[in-house]
Amino acid sequence: MKTGHTKSIGRTEGGTMEVDVEIRANTSNYWALLTFVDKSGQVHTKEINEEHKGTINGNYLTALIKAYEALNRPCMVTVYADSDYIVASFQNGWVDSWMRHNWKNAKGRTVRNVELWQELKQAMRPHSSRFIYRKEKK
Repeated sequence: MKTGHTKSIGRTEGGTMEVDVEIRANTSNYWALLTFVDKSGQVHTKEINEEHKGTINGNYLTALIKAYEALNRPCMVTVYADSDYIVASFQNGWVDSWMRHNWKNAKGRTVRNVELWQELKQAMRPHSSRFIYRKEKK
């Protein structure tokens, strides 16, 4: 991980590492920035940026999967995304509902990108997560 000297964004509290994850995506690439502050106050960041042809939502999901896979112990993760769909899917409980209904949506259709959603849920398992919508700065 790269280290830097910026204001504290995450922190270690009671043995649980707090990590902020910011994600962006379009049809040709995805990007994630993980940030945490260690016990000594040192800020650490890890950037994941890859070209990948796909749908925007598929690339958002891939960015999240790669971010969670970069974590080497259970963490409290705050995800910041400019995608209403990704954030709302977690905040509104849609993902849990899809899982309970064999990855079918309210209309009985298989959820798009089902394999990515399943992979993401597996990667998220050891972590606590919250999702916050943050409009992209232009």
